[in-house]
Amino acid sequence: QATRSFAIDCEFIKVRQGKGETLQTWEVTVSVGVVSEELETILYARVQAPPRTQVFDDAFARTQGKLEPDWTLGVRLEVAQALVRGLLEDGQSLLVGWQIAKDLEGLRLGELRNHARVLDLSERAVAAG
Repeated sequence: QATRSFAIDCEFIKVRQGKGETLQTWEVTVSVGVVSEELETILYARVQAPPRTQVFDDAFARTQGKLEPDWTLGVRLEVAQALVRGLLEDGQSLLVGWQIAKDLEGLRLGELRNHARVLDLSERAVAAG
């Protein structure tokens, strides 16, 4: 079976939870897109923001990602994780992206960061430059 390549990109917003000394802030994934080498859309999914969080910065996702600011829309994070993980199940496919570690961390798939079939194009650009 020939190697297939897929490119991945995620959009993020910043959320917070708690108050005072218990205040926590972090980035969460609100969309994930995957295209084939032929630029066919393989996956596009909105991802719900975690429940009981308050959005405090969604400017990039709204202005550059053109996403509507209803962060309750979409699939649960677990569904997006399973779909992305499924792309690598055949042992032949290659998953590529720019700063892909951030996308994988946002999907809580950081363990795939060092997977032999995952390629970060930003690292290759730095090495070539």
